[in-house]
Amino acid sequence: MKAFEARYGDDLADLPADLVAPQRTLLASDRPYAGGLIPQATTAITELQQQLEQRLLQAQAQALHEISEQEARLKADVDFQKLDPEQQVEVLAPTAVAKSDVQGSHKPGTALLRLNRYRSDDVPK
Repeated sequence: MKAFEARYGDDLADLPADLVAPQRTLLASDRPYAGGLIPQATTAITELQQQLEQRLLQAQAQALHEISEQEARLKADVDFQKLDPEQQVEVLAPTAVAKSDVQGSHKPGTALLRLNRYRSDDVPK
């Protein structure tokens, strides 16, 4: 329970409060074994994990789509086409790294943060 909170704490703010509450109640309890808190929290965590997985897939798809669109714009640019193949690979390297980072992300927020960093740092270069 504590590991789940530590890993996904930031992402839980966007999820339904009725699913987050049982876990937080359990963590705050002096007597976690009383009152059926553990089964309630376990059930809620299972649902939260499913929702987080779905959000991760959506965030990754969105980020990869936007990065791929930017890559296509770069490749279509006249100045890019004038570069030799080695220079083209060098220009596209940050795009490849961003795609890899997004695909390897384990949290929805991480995928979206990487997309934002790609937009703000890598694209202008």
